Amino acid sequence: MVVVGGFGQPNDWKPGNPFLTLSNNGGTYTGTATLPDGTYPYLFYVTGDADASGITKRYVVDPGNKSAMACPAQSPTTNGNPDNPCSMLTVPQVIAPTRAVSGRVLFDGAPVAGYLVVLERDEVGQHHYFADRLTTGSDGRFTFQAAAGMYRVQSQHPTFLSLSDEERNPLVLQAMRRSLTGRVTVRNADVTLGSVEMSNHVYAAMSPNDAGTFTLPIDLQFPTLPGAKAQQASVYGTGNDGGAPGIGDPWFNSHNTLATHALWDGGFNTSKANEPVARPGERYFWGTWYDFPNDAGITWTAQSMVLKLKVP
Repeated sequence: MVVVGGFGQPNDWKPGNPFLTLSNNGGTYTGTATLPDGTYPYLFYVTGDADASGITKRYVVDPGNKSAMACPAQSPTTNGNPDNPCSMLTVPQVIAPTRAVSGRVLFDGAPVAGYLVVLERDEVGQHHYFADRLTTGSDGRFTFQAAAGMYRVQSQHPTFLSLSDEERNPLVLQAMRRSLTGRVTVRNADVTLGSVEMSNHVYAAMSPNDAGTFTLPIDLQFPTLPGAKAQQASVYGTGNDGGAPGIGDPWFNSHNTLATHALWDGGFNTSKANEPVARPGERYFWGTWYDFPNDAGITWTAQSMVLKLKVP
C-alpha cells in the first residue's frame, strides 16, 4: 500500500513513484513523512485482494480521515468522474476519532460467511468511492472503523470480484448480486445497519429467463419478494462490442413500485446509456432491484443477478 497525492512534489499522483510507501505491521499499515503546514489531497493505492480474480489494484479514500474534498484534475481518479473524493490532510495534523459501522449479512435468515462488504465514502456533491472492504465470518457480522462523514455500505456476493456477470448462474446461486444502503451519516456515535438478507429464490419465475433472442416490445416479468416495499426491472447494456461479460449501471429502469412486470420497448431511459435504443444482434442483461427496510431503520436496496437478452 502506498500514498499518492498533491504534495507539491515531482512525483505527485504517481503510484509507481509514490510519496510514501506504508509498511504492514500485523495488518496495520503505517508510514511517516514530513510536510510543511498546509492542506493536501491524497489517496491510498492498494494492490491485491484475496477474493478477486488476478491482481486487483484500486485507489482508496482514507476511512480514518473525516476530511474529504473533490479530487483535483491531476488526480488519476478524475478520469472517470470529476467529483470522486480525495482525502484531505491538514498539517499540523489532528487525529480524528473513528466510530464503528456494523451490521450482519444473512442468507435465508441465517448468518453467512464469505460475503464481501464494502465501505464507500458518499458525501453530498461527491461521487461515492471505495474506502474499505472486509469478508464476513461465520457469524455474518461486519464492523468498519470510520471517521466522521457520510458513507454507504455494500454487501456483495462472494463471487463479486472473481466472476463476471455472464459467468454467474443465478439459478444455481439463488442469491442477490449485491445490496446497498442509502447514505449513512457517521458523527459522534457508533452506527448499526442491522441485517441484510442476500437470498433470492425467484430466478426461475423471472421471464424471459436466458431465452436468447426475443421480440420487442417485451414484457419483463418478476415476482414480488417477501418484505420488499418496492421493486423494479432494469436492463443493462454491454457497450458496442457485441456483448461485454459484465454490467455497469442500468440503461433502462422501470418504475419503482410493487408491480410484477414492466414493458420494455427497446428504448433506454438513463444517462448511462450510450445508445438510444437496443441494436439488432447485440446482447444485453436484465435483472431486478428491491427495497428492503429492516428493524434498524435502514433500507437496503438489493440488486439481483442478471439474465441474458439478445436483440434479433
